[in-house]
Amino acid sequence: MAKLDARRIPAFLADPGGCRVALLHGDDPGLIAERAEALVRAVTAGDALRLVELPKEALRQPATLANEAATLPLMGGRVVIRVREVGEGKQAADATKAALAGPG
Repeated sequence: MAKLDARRIPAFLADPGGCRVALLHGDDPGLIAERAEALVRAVTAGDALRLVELPKEALRQPATLANEAATLPLMGGRVVIRVREVGEGKQAADATKAALAGPG
């Protein structure tokens, strides 16, 4: 896990490489939304079928996120699983850890 220096953010948003999880946060919701859209475009190459939107309530069941993360897109490539307005807390961290470990 690494926090990006502000100077590296534009390059990361254009090419996140092998990054599997990104947390976007801050005091400017508009900037967060703009950066999230850039990251989604970079990973999905504009393919709407490679974007999964989950409600924050889905994090109450860590298996939900893990199952979505394990699903392979029909046409290949990487998938973005977006959960908005999660806030702070152990629930999001636990669900993310479970997703990275795989379905179980």
